[in-house]
Amino acid sequence: KQNAENGNLDLTLNIVEGPINKVNNISFFGNTIYSDKELKRIMTTSESTSVNKLIRKNKLLPDTFKTDLEKIVFKYQNSGYYEASVLDANITKDTTNEKDEFKDIQIKIHEGDIYHIGNVRLGVSEELRQIINNEDEEFKKLFKIKKNELFKFSNVIETRDNLNKYFSDRGYAFNTVDIQDTPDKENKLVNFNFIVNPNNKVQINNITVVGNKKTKDNVVLREMRQKSGDTYDLSKLQRSKERVEMTGFFNNVDIKTKQVAADKADIEVEVSERRTGTFEASVGYMQD
Repeated sequence: KQNAENGNLDLTLNIVEGPINKVNNISFFGNTIYSDKELKRIMTTSESTSVNKLIRKNKLLPDTFKTDLEKIVFKYQNSGYYEASVLDANITKDTTNEKDEFKDIQIKIHEGDIYHIGNVRLGVSEELRQIINNEDEEFKKLFKIKKNELFKFSNVIETRDNLNKYFSDRGYAFNTVDIQDTPDKENKLVNFNFIVNPNNKVQINNITVVGNKKTKDNVVLREMRQKSGDTYDLSKLQRSKERVEMTGFFNNVDIKTKQVAADKADIEVEVSERRTGTFEASVGYMQD
């Protein structure tokens, strides 16, 4: 209606929220390696029990349920089942309950066969190859997958992350590592090729401190293991973060790398100061 005093329209909105879907029963099909109970145990989405109802753990939330399906596949793929997948996840009304919000979930799984690791290759430029050749023994330790070992997805990801960090510690701040996996279905092997895209070697440009109102910049900057003009080194930045945290002046410390040119990056140290009177001294020894 129109407000007589100012001529504006006053709107009254009546919002009726729909019921939150709740899970009555979860069932699996196609699973022989893991029982229904084992698979339910790794899911956040839970069936309706007296306890779950009390703590409201039986809600059907789309994002949570999607993550649950990914966790199921991960459990299989971390035990050698390279081809494991969720073929279908069907959500239907619980016919035993009059309330529409109660749902039954049927999850159809394809387990597949057990696979082992086949050939493991590395694709790098000649520039990176020279770095690797100088540190051969150290570099070999980065690979958590070896030929003929059982395929484990977590070991593949750990290898990728190790390679990414290795080159980030040597100036290649914005390198990427792509994984090419090729299954050999006849021999039940998975061949891997890790392709490193180094991009440019990066130099530190400016280092700034933000979020500090009482603490002076130099208190933070003197703990930094990287200075302007240095070659980017991820491990040194991580040590810098730890050193700033050990001062006891801050609740939180976050170090961000911002690319400002193809071969330059600014470092921003964002801190959240402790309230006055809550100083906590950290006692410890950190080398470098």
